[in-house]
Amino acid sequence: SYQIDDSDLVDEDENYEEEAEQQAKDGANEEEGISQAYSETDEDDETPEGIVPIAVTDEDLAELERELEEGSRVFFLCDSHDPDDLEFKMFPPHCITGTEEAEIIPELSSYPGDVIPKNRFSCFYNTPLAERLKEFRPEKLIVCGVCTDICVMHTVADARNRDYEVEVPTDCVASFNDDSHRFALDHMDKVLGAKLVRLE
Repeated sequence: SYQIDDSDLVDEDENYEEEAEQQAKDGANEEEGISQAYSETDEDDETPEGIVPIAVTDEDLAELERELEEGSRVFFLCDSHDPDDLEFKMFPPHCITGTEEAEIIPELSSYPGDVIPKNRFSCFYNTPLAERLKEFRPEKLIVCGVCTDICVMHTVADARNRDYEVEVPTDCVASFNDDSHRFALDHMDKVLGAKLVRLE
């Protein structure tokens, strides 16, 4: 799902950095136990020209803590790529397996949860997530993370294709492009049938 970004790498174009910082201020960012599964996509935020940080917000942590208190099971899906991953033909190299970028970010590392590496947009593709979910059959999935229009949306699509009820807290997802962010929210709502919620 989301995602929250811990990268120290900043794009040389200040416009990207300023845009990401503003989205973080607006409540943006990064994918349960008995009845729910909470998925926090944990990877670097790719831009066409570089990588910019999107901060973990208070809303993100509050949602995570609330779900843990209610007995939800948490999954942290972390980007983890080979150095020659074909994805790097589209996006700058990021989250190389074995590097700090491919690990769960420090802001989330103290929370309990299953850490699952992934190397494609969807958290379901070529990962054990689907099998893990079958083990306890959650009533719904809550997906948070970045980017809204990339990993979050593709994960939500795969979850809905598996007939899961999906909830997306809109203040716990973000993208480096505001138009793409809004498109993805609208698509997940009107086409994929995910429930969009805003945290109080």
